[in-house]
Amino acid sequence: MWSNLIYIVPIAWFLMVSARADVQRGRTNDDKEHNLFHSKKRTDRNRLTSTTGRAFVRDEVVEKFVETLMSSERYLKMIESVERKVNHLDTTFHERTNSILKYLSEIVTMLKSPSSATIENALTHFKTDLEKLKQTLSERTDDTHIQGK
Repeated sequence: MWSNLIYIVPIAWFLMVSARADVQRGRTNDDKEHNLFHSKKRTDRNRLTSTTGRAFVRDEVVEKFVETLMSSERYLKMIESVERKVNHLDTTFHERTNSILKYLSEIVTMLKSPSSATIENALTHFKTDLEKLKQTLSERTDDTHIQGK
């Protein structure tokens, strides 16, 4: 939020200063283009200017500034809501990846543990014992089959 204000405040300040300078010079938006191509005209300094015109222009400047601030505030709120959602997604993502990593590390430790090695050795011994038993049974069935003939 503060990083956005760093951009908005100088822009708003620049708009106010430039609008105030135009008002002090007695220019309106239409006069700006005309004054770019012509040199400064002599003005009669004895002539009194009305303050109501300046007050009206100042009110317009203030209204524009307030509108700019309100729209900036709306955009800031939208940005903050998006930022909150992204932060929520980020924390959810990290929580889930951490839980997946935890489960994977448990599986790896279980596979690398000495008990799994002993189970693996026991299974290989069991397999060899079963093969020997199968071989002896096949020999006996062959012997009984031969004797029966």
